[in-house]
Amino acid sequence: MEKHLRRLRAEPDQTAGRLWMRVGGRIRLRREQLGLTGWKAADALGVDLQSYVKYEEGEHLIPADQLATLAQLLDVPIFYFFEDLQQRGGDPGSTNASGAEISYTVATLTERIAALVEDFQKLDFARQQCLLVVAQALANDKPD
Repeated sequence: MEKHLRRLRAEPDQTAGRLWMRVGGRIRLRREQLGLTGWKAADALGVDLQSYVKYEEGEHLIPADQLATLAQLLDVPIFYFFEDLQQRGGDPGSTNASGAEISYTVATLTERIAALVEDFQKLDFARQQCLLVVAQALANDKPD
């Protein structure tokens, strides 16, 4: 497995490269919005500035623990780095049993709320009530 991981680090495919360029761009955007320097971010991760810059440029994969640290430093949920990316189940154009295209998008809180409101308004009264019961149950469910 270690050989496989080394190969992935040495030769990331183009899709992974684009993904990490996008993630790095989101990191840079948020860091600059907060007025933080690359030095401060690198220091928080315990890496040198050159390594950190390669994260922002998408040249190096970012370990999950460092991505979590960045999310805390930049005061964003970890999914912030993956906003606007779509993942499709299987091949592009995959559909579920009802024929609807399968697509998942990670969005900002505002976008998620807007999507919920839009879909909620399409439901009849009975289904709106059902959805409210489910939402309340989920909101009150405290993980152990």
